[in-house]
Amino acid sequence: MKHLLLVVLIIGVGIFTYAQSDYMVGTDGGTWCGDTQALLPKFYLLMDAAGIGGDQLTFVAVDRQKHALNPLPEEMHLAHTPTFIILKGGKEVGRVVEWGKNGQWETELGDIVSKNF
Repeated sequence: MKHLLLVVLIIGVGIFTYAQSDYMVGTDGGTWCGDTQALLPKFYLLMDAAGIGGDQLTFVAVDRQKHALNPLPEEMHLAHTPTFIILKGGKEVGRVVEWGKNGQWETELGDIVSKNF
């Protein structure tokens, strides 16, 4: 499984590196959430490898009811953690909820970017 993850990360890094100036990525999560604990370090590894920095990343910490200190979770209709949202020009072009539809969240993120670049 580590090899598959590495391949997916390389593919994702290429796509994100190519498109990094046009995109913003947002995610939510909570320290109480097992999925956030498992996925967030991998997500930041992918973003770091692609050269996507703090000015293009937004993280919103939420409580178990998906509330935060700002209204972003409600405005973005966040129901699950983590949710990875890709924005282009300030508008949402796609999102991946938790592990994604098929458990390949990295591939799904890359697909969103490649289809919208």
